[in-house]
Amino acid sequence: MIKTHPRKAAVLYGQAMETFMAVICCDNDIAFDRPKDLTSINMIGVAYSYGVISKYEKEVLDDIRYFAYMAQHPKLMEKNLDTRTVLDKVIRFYGIVMRYYHLENESYSEDALSIGNCNIISILKDFEMDTAFDKVYLGTDEDSFSIIAQYIKHRSPLSDEVFAYMENADFKKQFSSCGQVLPPEVVPSDENNDMIFVKTVIPSGYVKLVSDDFLELYTEQRLKYIEKLAMILYQLHFDKNPLSLGGFTLDDLWISYKNMTPAISGIESRIGMYARESLCYLGKYELMDVKSFAVICACLFPEYEEIPVAGLLIKHALLGSEKAAMDKICALLKKEAKKHSFESKQLKDISGESPYEKYQRLQNGRVSPVNSTGKSESEPRADEDFDEMYNKIFS
Repeated sequence: MIKTHPRKAAVLYGQAMETFMAVICCDNDIAFDRPKDLTSINMIGVAYSYGVISKYEKEVLDDIRYFAYMAQHPKLMEKNLDTRTVLDKVIRFYGIVMRYYHLENESYSEDALSIGNCNIISILKDFEMDTAFDKVYLGTDEDSFSIIAQYIKHRSPLSDEVFAYMENADFKKQFSSCGQVLPPEVVPSDENNDMIFVKTVIPSGYVKLVSDDFLELYTEQRLKYIEKLAMILYQLHFDKNPLSLGGFTLDDLWISYKNMTPAISGIESRIGMYARESLCYLGKYELMDVKSFAVICACLFPEYEEIPVAGLLIKHALLGSEKAAMDKICALLKKEAKKHSFESKQLKDISGESPYEKYQRLQNGRVSPVNSTGKSESEPRADEDFDEMYNKIFS
């Protein structure tokens, strides 16, 4: 409530404060002659005059009482209550409650506050200078998971631009054709709040893709996942309303082990890319998707190198070639993989390097394995012999 509907939260904390004061008065044998005297302003005043609460505590409690009253009468307010205003007041109130009940070992964290119907499990990402979001959370949403990106006003010029865009954006329409690229939605909240939350609901049955879990999977299982991932990106890039993700990471991937089906999250934290509508159609963002796919493929399905043409395309995508598009990779991967006879092996039996270590290395641009001297082996230039190979195959 604090994060999404601060006005309602203000009213609820006003009620909580009244209950807190009733307990204090009861514990200190403060009695009132008439029921109508049992008001928050009277309880606070009498408790202060009896020396039960300090002047500072009286100010905090009066502040809670006042802003709860104003939230119930918004026409009297000079400005709207927003999340930051409510949080500042509630944190001070929380401190008083903790001191009164001698729970100094308890700590208050606004990051633990639920968002909409989602209970927060952990923080996945924090604000960085080139991002519009403030934080990205992992949460539980009924019987599944959710990824929630938090945007806050005045975090940066980019965040304000994106914030203004999201206040009127129609994500349902814009991302309607995403399929297994999970579309985001704005969590309902009060108007003129200083925070907006964008949520992606993970379908039931999907779990986070953990690279080490792939160590136990056999070649045919991993190939099935990679083929489906390639098809998702192909459909995204070549839809009648094409989109690109601007790259994605291992952390954005989910999997249903029942049928080895992938799903991709992450749009919720990349809204800045879509704030300028034309950017999502530019080729450089598609190339970033292709590079991301190539890195994932190399980590989870190192057997790709055995596939003649598709393997070469993926290899050159790792090196940054601009001609390794998803339509060619997807078509060739599906066609050639059917003809190729792979030896069925678990990933852990193929390479001594863990998938996560390999992913980190490839993300840092080191395509060749590290040799015994600790240095990368020589790497070919991205365009080395590629134009000639490409023209022979596709011309």
